[in-house]
Amino acid sequence: MREGIAREVCRRFQWARPNGQFAVSSCRLLVLRLARRGFIQLPAARRPGNGAALRRAARGPEAGPGGLEPGVAGAALTGALVVRPIQPAEYPGWRSLMARDHYLGRTRSRAS
Repeated sequence: MREGIAREVCRRFQWARPNGQFAVSSCRLLVLRLARRGFIQLPAARRPGNGAALRRAARGPEAGPGGLEPGVAGAALTGALVVRPIQPAEYPGWRSLMARDHYLGRTRSRAS
C-alpha cells in the first residue's frame, strides 16, 4: 500500500532516477518522514518494521543543529541557505545528525 503511494507520488511529480525508473525507494522514505512529522497521514503498515523506529523512540529526542530540538531548526532558519565544508568542531554533531536522519545512517566521510 505505502509503496503504491510512493509510486503514485513519483508518477505525479515525475520523480525519476537518471535511468528513467521512478525513485520509489527514496520517495517512500520521504513519505514516511512526512508522516512521522505529522504533515501527512498514512494507512497502517501491513507488516511491522524492523524495530529501528522503536529503538529511536526509546533513545528520546536528540538535539538538532545549534542544539535545537528536532523540528525546531526549520522554523528558526530565516536567512539564506549557506553550503560550506563541515568544520572540525562540527563533526560530532554532523555524525549524530547523519546517524539519526539519513536513510543510510552515518557514513564515513573523507574528512573523518
